[in-house]
Amino acid sequence: MVVATDRLRLAELSVARLCHELSGVIGTISAALDLLKSQTATRGEAATLADDAADELVSRLRLLRAAWGPDTPDLTLAEARTLCLGLEANRRVTIDWTRLPPETVFSARIGRLILNLVMLACESIPDRGSVLLDGSADDLFVRPVSPRAAWPAALSAALIDLPALDATNSDPRDLQTMVTVLQAAAAGATLSLPIGLGTRGGAAPLRLLAP
Repeated sequence: MVVATDRLRLAELSVARLCHELSGVIGTISAALDLLKSQTATRGEAATLADDAADELVSRLRLLRAAWGPDTPDLTLAEARTLCLGLEANRRVTIDWTRLPPETVFSARIGRLILNLVMLACESIPDRGSVLLDGSADDLFVRPVSPRAAWPAALSAALIDLPALDATNSDPRDLQTMVTVLQAAAAGATLSLPIGLGTRGGAAPLRLLAP
């Protein structure tokens, strides 16, 4: 379990993950600057590339700030959708929020947790697919849908036995699972994976039950 002695390792994992998230976009901006110096491309092409990369960078930072930073005000469904727009382009997935009532408002801690659940679901799709959300702000189901979709093994283990979530034996790929489970515990929420509900089109839905 993540305790005081694991905090340094958790910080290290966070830094490694942030570097991974941002390095690709920064590389694109660098490539755009190279194009500006090149005689084979127009300034318009380079400017478009740089603008798109900058927009993506801002989108990622806003989502990470909302999902990993301190509690923010209550989150509306529209705000959650806007924050997650970049995930659809970056990971080639679609996120279906249409099964939730449009007037849905998530409390601060639950809203932050839902952003992390959506990020985790996107990471659970290795190719193209979709993330389906159903239910309500207090009883929500999140499901990654793709023939190869699968929740991380670390998630199943942590839901069965939270002390199994050991930062010292984890790597940056486990960070999203760790943050999600720890935030659920801090919010007093319950996460569960119903047995036997997975199908050939995706993993089983992960249930979030608010306190």
